[in-house]
Parts: sequence; structure tokens; C-alpha cells
Amino acid sequence: MKTKDVIRNEMIKTRNTISKDDIFINSYKILDHLLTIDEFKNSNCVSTYLSFGNEVDTFMIVEWLVKNNKKVVVPYTEKREIKLTPVYIKDIREELTVSAFGYPEPIIERVKKARFEEIDFVIVPGVGFDIMKNRIGYGKGYYDKYLSGFDPQIKFAGLAHDFQILDSIPTEPHDIGMDLVITEKRIIR
Repeated sequence: MKTKDVIRNEMIKTRNTISKDDIFINSYKILDHLLTIDEFKNSNCVSTYLSFGNEVDTFMIVEWLVKNNKKVVVPYTEKREIKLTPVYIKDIREELTVSAFGYPEPIIERVKKARFEEIDFVIVPGVGFDIMKNRIGYGKGYYDKYLSGFDPQIKFAGLAHDFQILDSIPTEPHDIGMDLVITEKRIIR
């Protein structure tokens, strides 16, 4: 079996070849799939990552959540403590900036911290997933730590382009699996 690092590098390399049109089309189909999931539709407060590069676009999800009067939480990266802190966002134009690493992040002075107990559905990024709903992230462990702060009843949904789904990926004891993985072609439950 390939190592996580090898899989991560291969997936990012492949993902970087997708056209912006394909990202948009895939992301729109993924939002359609997400809207068939009762736990998502019935949620009051959703945590989602802010997409960048060729990840599944979550900004259309944020737009849908705001339009449907849902609270939106995104993780803020506290680099010194190597952790993600949940914060509310309402206006992506006023409350976000681009980090030194090129990804969108909340302007901490303009947002309010959220409590894990208020969040009832979590959308999770991943570099790769497998059919058992295991996940490979970017390798720093930020999201596994973040997800460990939630009640076990909360549903975690990984979003990915379908080519990011493998038959099997290596796991470690600290890895947190998904309840669902959603691609443009399927929902893995």
C-alpha cells in the first residue's frame, strides 16, 4: 500500500490539472447531493472549510447557507497553537482575507468565536478519501484535532472530486473518519 505522503502528492498533482469549469460543474453537483441529506438541510449551524485552489468550491455552499438563514462557521487557523478555532462568518466580502499561504481565512478581528456545541453539521476538506470514508488531509493534523472537539453524534461530510476516492488508504489511530463522502458522482455512506 502507498504511504499517505505518496497518495497526498499524487492527488494534489492530479487535482491541480482540473479545469476551473470542471471544478464549478463538480462543485454544483456536490451541492445538489448535499441538499438531499436531511442532516444538512435540517441543520441550524454548519461548519465548512473555505476552498482554495482546485478543491471542491465551498463558497457556493456558504452562499446557500446564508440565503437559507443558517449560521456559517469556518475554522480559523491558530498557527502558534497548531489548531483550528471555529468562528462565525456572515459576509465573505467583509470578513475574509487571503493568508500569506494563498488560502482564504477569516479576519479574526471581524468575526466572533463559535462553540463546538452550536454546530450541527461539518463539511470537511480532504486530499483523498477511500470507500470506507477514511480521509487524508494536508498532513499537519489540524482537521483531526478540530473534529475531535465535536460530539460524536455530529455528522462529518467529506467533499471531493470523484477521482480522489480510492479503494483503501492507510490510517493511523488519531485519524477521524467521515460519516459521508460526497463527490459529483456519488454519496458514500
